[in-house]
Amino acid sequence: MATIHPLSFERHGGKQLLPLSSWAFARQQHLVPLVPAEFPQAAQSFPIVFVRTNKEAGVAAFGLLGLEAGKNLLLNDKNAWLVPYIPAVFRRYPFVLAQTEDKADGQQQFLLCIDESSGLLADSGGAPLFDAEGKRSELIEKTLNFSMEYQKQVTVGQAFCALLEELELLSEIPLQAEQGGKRVRIEGLLQVDEKKLAQLADSAFLRLRQQGTLALVYAHLLSLNKLPLLQQRQRQQQPAAVPDLDKLPEHFSF
Repeated sequence: MATIHPLSFERHGGKQLLPLSSWAFARQQHLVPLVPAEFPQAAQSFPIVFVRTNKEAGVAAFGLLGLEAGKNLLLNDKNAWLVPYIPAVFRRYPFVLAQTEDKADGQQQFLLCIDESSGLLADSGGAPLFDAEGKRSELIEKTLNFSMEYQKQVTVGQAFCALLEELELLSEIPLQAEQGGKRVRIEGLLQVDEKKLAQLADSAFLRLRQQGTLALVYAHLLSLNKLPLLQQRQRQQQPAAVPDLDKLPEHFSF
């Protein structure tokens, strides 16, 4: 389990960050949050889908990495990626941006935090997090800037998903996969319905274009061509079926 703490000189001043040598921490994630800036590259590596997280938050965009909860199909046995694009939330690990209580003026505030259970914090052999005077290192400054840019994209993504819902463009993906020797239906994954998109009123289609979201829609639709890749990977990881010896043909003999 992750142990997340706000990054501070008092707690982490003497620590260094070791280089990431394994993506094992992502092995149990079959869904990963995506922001709009990631769509063009992500679409070339795995499906981009929409998931209704809860009634209040509506839908959000995710990269689909596996067809079963807790199973990332895009990592090999050595915990290396099998696809070229690595999602942003994984690339900034072990850092996390946490939202604090809103300020009096209503603006959101964020804290850069670190997963202390990552195994990447050490007393030596890595990159310093702070200098002797307590100033953030170049590594931390870059990580903080990256995280804040990512957070801006989260807001863009929320507006994009809200527009898709408002225009009633989403429908469930008809998807099946092999699980435990059986073919089961995968539920809860949404896509932009191409028929609904084609039937949009001109005024609604113009809204998509004016808000710069058409490119995101097309990247999402293109990414769905990666679904067969996941289905193939899922089949490859299923245990071989045990033959029923009572049902062997009568002519079978040694």
